[in-house]
Amino acid sequence: MLKTGLTYSLCLTILLWFCACKSDSKDVNAAVEQSNKKESVDFKKPTPTSKVDEAMLEKKENVMASKQEESAVGLSEKKPPKEEPKKPKKAAEPKPRKSTVTPAPQKKAVYAKPAIEFETMTHDFGKLEEGETYDYAFKFKNTGNAPLEITSASGSCGCAQPSFPFLEIPPGGTNQIGVHYNSVNKEGDQNPEIFVTTNINDTKIKLTLTGTVNVSEERRKEKEEAIKKQKEAIAKAAEERRKKREAQEKITKARVDSILQAQKDTTGTIDPKR
Repeated sequence: MLKTGLTYSLCLTILLWFCACKSDSKDVNAAVEQSNKKESVDFKKPTPTSKVDEAMLEKKENVMASKQEESAVGLSEKKPPKEEPKKPKKAAEPKPRKSTVTPAPQKKAVYAKPAIEFETMTHDFGKLEEGETYDYAFKFKNTGNAPLEITSASGSCGCAQPSFPFLEIPPGGTNQIGVHYNSVNKEGDQNPEIFVTTNINDTKIKLTLTGTVNVSEERRKEKEEAIKKQKEAIAKAAEERRKKREAQEKITKARVDSILQAQKDTTGTIDPKR
């Protein structure tokens, strides 16, 4: 019983294997026929018109035949894919090293130029009695890198007389602008100004004195008397000039009259137009 079962199973496996091989061969033949049909449909034989066309037609037929053979063989035995030759890897190029040396910073061009800086631009002298004088010095420093030169200094009125250094002040050097203020004939709030020019540019630097000039009653009376005397002296001088002018006119008239009288005596008649 066991032997018959083994024999039966062996026969069954052989039969199945044979059927599978037959079906594979049918599939291969069907695929070949299908490819031949497609190529026959795609390729239509043109009617040769010359020898050149006949040669071209023969070449095409040979190519088609070789393609059919290759397709038949390819379906039965699949050719392994052609391995493309591996391209040699390029050696890695060395990266350029960054320079660690820092470039020296470029120095900006420095031009030599003087500069002036005053400790104060305004000074208050307080209160003065009319007729008193006051002296003050505006101190300054050359903060530039070239010699400083004070070219001129002038006051806004005759009451403020400035003085300035005539020599150049080196860089870092100090000096002063002196001011002499005279309060004669001044009264009330005063603000005389001093204008200074240098070799830096043409702009004038303004320095200012401020303060008040008081006039006492005695001084006021003295001023009034002085003004009165001055007016009287002016009037007296004018009167003297008038008298001298009248005397000179009388002398001139007397001379003219004497000349006319002399002519009248000699000629007897005088032409008035003459």
